[in-house]
Amino acid sequence: MRPPGWYLERQLERWRRASDASATGEVAVLDGDVFQPLWYGWAYGFTESSTLTELLAFYRPLLAAGALDFPDAYFIVECSAAELRRRKELDTTRSRRNFERHLQLIAPQHRYFDALEQSCPGLVHRLPFATVAENAGLVASRLANVIPPRRPPATAILDALVALLRESAR
Repeated sequence: MRPPGWYLERQLERWRRASDASATGEVAVLDGDVFQPLWYGWAYGFTESSTLTELLAFYRPLLAAGALDFPDAYFIVECSAAELRRRKELDTTRSRRNFERHLQLIAPQHRYFDALEQSCPGLVHRLPFATVAENAGLVASRLANVIPPRRPPATAILDALVALLRESAR
């Protein structure tokens, strides 16, 4: 059993590694979202992991201190549930536990990233799924043209997201 906060600390560690790379002039790409516990918890009613209050107690001070931030861009690769099911059936190398349950994340995740885009236009870039190699190439080519959007403070972005998380059922 992992101690409370272990997963959140791993997200912060990922951010620090990416920030260190960026500080040396490298482009850092995270395959995932350090704020994933927010939208994942919301999608499941904050019943399985940290509560929204606990997540805010973790994220808000880090954002306010500049120790964590939202990335310059999100690339969301979108794929239909039907295509995901087809790919699951074709891939016998993985068990994909909780597959149908994870498909339930698609709609709330869209709403979350729509709210993120509303609070900071130009931050979210949606890509249709092709193959892994094609999507990696597309992200790489788009990275070269990403101009980080002018945006409100990270805590204001968080506040906008929290409004969605508190005011709406998934």
